[in-house]
Amino acid sequence: MSEKTEKATPKQIRDAREKGQVGQSQDLGKLLVLMVVSEITLGLADDSVDRLQALLALSFKGIDRSFAASVELIASEGLSVLLSFTLCSVGMAMLMRLVSSWMQIGFLFAPKALKLDINKINPFSHAKQMFSGQNILNLLLSILKAVAIGATLYMQVKPALGALILLANSDLTTYWHALVELFRHILRVILGLLLVVAMVDFAMQKYFHAKKLRMSHEDIKKEYKQSEGDPHVK
Repeated sequence: MSEKTEKATPKQIRDAREKGQVGQSQDLGKLLVLMVVSEITLGLADDSVDRLQALLALSFKGIDRSFAASVELIASEGLSVLLSFTLCSVGMAMLMRLVSSWMQIGFLFAPKALKLDINKINPFSHAKQMFSGQNILNLLLSILKAVAIGATLYMQVKPALGALILLANSDLTTYWHALVELFRHILRVILGLLLVVAMVDFAMQKYFHAKKLRMSHEDIKKEYKQSEGDPHVK
């Protein structure tokens, strides 16, 4: 059997796409979702505090009402706040997943990927894949991400502890704003580092996908005969 050293033909790539076999980074999609949801959460942080204070004030204003009526009113207002935040976050998360997929592989509809593949549930094939070069590199990237996050937290939180301790005697609003700003800064630094790692993962997934689709000279000849016909027969 000859070595698979040739790049995949357009037909080979097209057939792989129809089966849902594409080179994309799952980490990149998850990271984009995390970035958007975290920015939405931080952007609504001040508004959330204002609404919480309004809910507390509402509970005091309703002293003349019955307990059940007050609970119903507060629950209704709280549910409205939670529902608006959830819908906004979930909607943007779904949108960013679609955008991430489109950026990496374009539009893809692959019904063949839904078919049951025995190899996917074969424990021997899974055991073999566990020690593949791709999985080893994925493990190294995971370790790199953990180290990067730990180092960033240490370098960013330690210098800020003194300022937070000094702010302990300030009012709740000032302390809350300081915490939000610190969290926003740390989160953006971490997300920036993870974005670099995700881009490396994206390039790595593209490389391994292209390597997986490589063909031998015999494969190319066979494909040509199937599509154009055997020239000897002609």
